[in-house]
Amino acid sequence: NILRDDFGHLKVADFGVSKLLKVAKTVKEDRPVTSQETSWRYVAAEVCRNEEYDTKVDVFSFALILQEVN
Repeated sequence: NILRDDFGHLKVADFGVSKLLKVAKTVKEDRPVTSQETSWRYVAAEVCRNEEYDTKVDVFSFALILQEVN
């Protein structure tokens, strides 16, 4: 998530924390992790294909956002 303050400054609010929480929950419940709530415009290919992914997808999404801001 990217937040903008009253002065137009952008702040990164999340680098996949919800994913980490889902992983912790999945380990306890023994069920697959799925991504239901997302902005598809900034999603890495692995996520779109429902493949396993890690924090690298957050870097990919952040790079896309930086490209748009630039």
